[in-house]
Amino acid sequence: MLASGVKFSWYRNREKEFRKYYAQEDQLVFCMDIRNLLHQLGERGYDPSTRRLFIDSSKRSLMTVSLHNSNVLASIPLAHSTKLSESYETLKLALENIKYHEHEWQIYGDLKVIGLLLGLQRGYTKCPCFLCEWDSRARDKHWETVHWPEREQLQAGSENVSNVSRFDREKFYFHPCTSNWE
Repeated sequence: MLASGVKFSWYRNREKEFRKYYAQEDQLVFCMDIRNLLHQLGERGYDPSTRRLFIDSSKRSLMTVSLHNSNVLASIPLAHSTKLSESYETLKLALENIKYHEHEWQIYGDLKVIGLLLGLQRGYTKCPCFLCEWDSRARDKHWETVHWPEREQLQAGSENVSNVSRFDREKFYFHPCTSNWE
């Protein structure tokens, strides 16, 4: 019925069997049952220590993905939104919906995501680093001070910390794709 050389495609329902594991609330699509989804995908004997959580956000989207530690198994999208912007509340909502507290994965992301999850405020701030007390506005010290004092704690209301963090700093790692630190 088609002329020779005409390409066509049709919609397949390959995802139909996996739809039962996902839900949508407001503008966030998320996985409700991670253990059974992984079992359905063929992963036997789920162990949270074999996976890590990668989070990426921008002004217009949010994405969380479960990555296998050895990269032998495929990555699994856990939460996604094209409408929610990057904020502490949005990341908190995504982590609550995927029930992060049940899995306690290591979290990988860029400085912005890690800072937001640890409660730091966004934008051009005086103390933007969650590791040290680097003062971004002390221009006279930028080339003289090599070692800034380590940030001891992240308390809401002090040094650009606007939210209470429910995470331990030891859970966070820079993703190899987002940094070139050794």
